[in-house]
Amino acid sequence: MADEVTGDDYVKQFLVSEFIQPGLRQSRGNLGPPTIEKRSHPAISIIRNGYAYIEYLDAKDKQRYRCTADWSKDHPNWVPGQHRCEPVKQSRTRYALDYEDIVNPADRQLWVAGTRLKVIDKQSGEEVAVLTRFVWDSGFGVSTSGRLPWVYASNSSSLSCPSDASRPTSKHGRYFVDTVLIPKQGD
Repeated sequence: MADEVTGDDYVKQFLVSEFIQPGLRQSRGNLGPPTIEKRSHPAISIIRNGYAYIEYLDAKDKQRYRCTADWSKDHPNWVPGQHRCEPVKQSRTRYALDYEDIVNPADRQLWVAGTRLKVIDKQSGEEVAVLTRFVWDSGFGVSTSGRLPWVYASNSSSLSCPSDASRPTSKHGRYFVDTVLIPKQGD
């Protein structure tokens, strides 16, 4: 998705916790290291811990990596060395997140782009949940002012479908997975 975080930041979004104000339970919260809770205002509470680890297949070297976070640094922000990704031979994950770019030439002529995210149960091969999202660039790709058309469209809740103004942008993958899978809380 055009405004989705990429690379290392995409990995990290699944390891951090989500914070939300108790009176705004219908809205999604900001993401950050769980150590923020100790320093935060009492009106903010963790509603969801991040995942203990995630795995991904690197498209460049075709190697699978397992990433974990080290919260012992007790720092309120993400700091270098906070997470570690190491090669693994065998996957321990049950679920996978798959991304598909929906390319329809007729839609693209109208500056409509689509993305499909799928949560897949790797044991059964079943698609557990699918999110299909479209965005429309009302400027029809004009970028003479330095504007990034797809990012602009993705950041505007009135130009994306489904639209959810209560969700912070750039973390669509994490928030979608959270609606389907619940990380084990505790250990």
